[in-house]
Amino acid sequence: MRKHDVVRGLLPFLILKYGQKKDFHGYELIKMFRREFHVYFGPSTIYPLLAVMVKEGLLTKGDWATGATRPIIVYKITQDGLDMIPCSEATLLLVIQHTRTEEPKRLTAPSFWVS
Repeated sequence: MRKHDVVRGLLPFLILKYGQKKDFHGYELIKMFRREFHVYFGPSTIYPLLAVMVKEGLLTKGDWATGATRPIIVYKITQDGLDMIPCSEATLLLVIQHTRTEEPKRLTAPSFWVS
């Protein structure tokens, strides 16, 4: 399994964690995943996922950002999205505890990680 596949499975959780810190737009996520995780997810992955997360009530489509060369949709995490984060974190920790065979390597948390 490639790192790309692992990160893809965590995209909704990682988007919620990023949104916990600030409002964002889709292209910002694309750049962040490349910078922080060294993987590329294009618009055909990110924007449909954002639409699903809006439909599920985890995000809202906010105002259009102005000042750019073209209008940009800004997304904001909802209270339901915020409430999902601790449950997702607990589930991930449980999976790691029950599946690891050796001590994990020390990694640096992404810059957007909020404790």
